[in-house]
Amino acid sequence: MSVSTPLDASYDRLLKMLASRGLEWLRQHVEALPDPLPSQHPAIPHLSTAAWVGEILSGLRGCKSPLQVIVARRLSPEILSRIARRIAESETDPSSDLVQSVFAAQAVLADDPRYQLARQILTDETPDALSDRLAIEHPPAEELLRLAEEFVVAPMPSEALSQTYLERFTMVLMRLYGFGARRPQFSHPRVYGQVFENCLRYAEWARKEQSLIATVQLAFCLRLIDPDHDIAPMLAEVIPYQRPDGSFPARSAYSTECQELDDGVWATLMTVAALHMATYRRWNGAEAAPTSQPLHGCRDMAAAIVVSRGDNLRELPKPDRLRMAATLSCATGEDWFSLAGLAGQKIQARDILAIAPLMFGSFTAARHARSCLDLGAAWPALNHAEQPPHMQAALNWLRGSAVTLGAAADAAMIQTWDAAARSGDQAGFLACCAQAIACQSIQTTPAIRIAACRMMLRDLAAIEDATESLQDQSARLARMSLIAWVFEGDSTRARPI
Repeated sequence: MSVSTPLDASYDRLLKMLASRGLEWLRQHVEALPDPLPSQHPAIPHLSTAAWVGEILSGLRGCKSPLQVIVARRLSPEILSRIARRIAESETDPSSDLVQSVFAAQAVLADDPRYQLARQILTDETPDALSDRLAIEHPPAEELLRLAEEFVVAPMPSEALSQTYLERFTMVLMRLYGFGARRPQFSHPRVYGQVFENCLRYAEWARKEQSLIATVQLAFCLRLIDPDHDIAPMLAEVIPYQRPDGSFPARSAYSTECQELDDGVWATLMTVAALHMATYRRWNGAEAAPTSQPLHGCRDMAAAIVVSRGDNLRELPKPDRLRMAATLSCATGEDWFSLAGLAGQKIQARDILAIAPLMFGSFTAARHARSCLDLGAAWPALNHAEQPPHMQAALNWLRGSAVTLGAAADAAMIQTWDAAARSGDQAGFLACCAQAIACQSIQTTPAIRIAACRMMLRDLAAIEDATESLQDQSARLARMSLIAWVFEGDSTRARPI
């Protein structure tokens, strides 16, 4: 057990002062950026990096870090929301800058469902880099944890070491530990010792090669594994090289030249993180909790926009009013049939066939329809007509009769659904969603989940743009309600997928 001494307190003050000088250098460069910052500005990747490092510093400090405040002055939620839209519109594998931006968005948009869906897309697309996958997959899947463990355990010969390899090694290890927020469950206790030995050997290589970035990253990693490990000798190889402007260079070399943001941001951020780890020793904060039902969250955001235009609802033709009232009743839980002036009106069979699928899964919407609309005259004709299983289930739901759900979606339907998702067949994808809603459980594929998330983000963006008619917005909202129910159940009960 270590005992605190007056010398320790003086050393901690020194480390805090050095970290403060580094943050001041970053603040000056951030303040010099345009306000508002253009969405394609070259400094956005640097700000994204600073955003998630700021989250680490806050976790170590146990309170909000000044770095988060500094970055928030330019990296606005609007910029990160546009990045989420870019992910929704991209059909190719995400690049590391997108992964980094989504990881950075956790510090700004932790409760935004659009951020959660963007992260889900990137998770299902499984980037090749282990560190990228660990950045967006919380907690990591068993297979990902196994691959990451194999990577950090495998010893790399000294003659084969490089700055690029150590960058990968340290980032994988840091993210395995959540930068201190958690401790990974390796396959055997001896794994921790093997990784620790690797870090010590790599740190010696970094010292000989005068790699300041590798030195501070490995110091951070050694403290992750052993919070009581003395990293003062490693920091002694770093402290003398802080520039007069407060930044740190990539290599341990003395200079009085000031650095630009492009040159010094990564080394300075990593050094400030290592100084915080040396001072605070352990994680003292809490990880941000993801939104539990982001699909419903996006649906609710879209519903609020459509509701704001609901004053024009009574001017629409009766069939359009019916569909929109059914959609809004399902999305909001309110009786939009009465608000649309449809109370007591007789509804024909073709209109029931149009609105029943829109309300399947919503107890409240079906109850509003039964109490407000005159549905009785149309039921005899519908009872004598043969309907597809999912349509019959929707009709029974609307009538208030017993609904028998299938045990699970069959393999042929999942295969058709997956093919529609991969080919961009929106009509076929939604038809499979309509069939899946009548199943008790569904086993989806990554392609299906990606298509669902992208469709939700695109529909929300289109509704937010407010350039479409009320009928088109209502159709989009109906799709969003269907997808939300299929993949998350109703708003109070998530279904397994």
